[in-house]
Amino acid sequence: MNNGLEKAIAASELSIAKQAADNYAAVQIEAAKNRLGLEQKIAETTADIKLSNLKDNNDTCNLINSFNNDNLRNDLQSEKIIHALHHHHGHHHDHYDHHHRRHDYHHHYYNNFVDGRNDRRGRGDGGRGDND
Repeated sequence: MNNGLEKAIAASELSIAKQAADNYAAVQIEAAKNRLGLEQKIAETTADIKLSNLKDNNDTCNLINSFNNDNLRNDLQSEKIIHALHHHHGHHHDHYDHHHRRHDYHHHYYNNFVDGRNDRRGRGDGGRGDND
């Protein structure tokens, strides 16, 4: 009887060891699946973040370029105005000009828009266009 009981105990131990090994393998397989799923999620999220950063970077560059273009446009317009004022009221209006030349006063229009109604280029008469 002792022999039968020992065989039963050995069979039970073997069965428990096999079950433990099976459980360990199943846990490792699930862990690998979860790790793979997490790695895929991380890769997708990383790609989304990179794409978002690139878009934000592109949008920021476009905004800076637009801002710089506006500043350049304003600077150019200011230079046009300064040039026009210098051309119109240049050195000959200086109080220390010893020649005291008399000049006819007329207006130069240097606007940067022409839409048919506001075309004042080169007329010099102060008019706004054909429909004054």
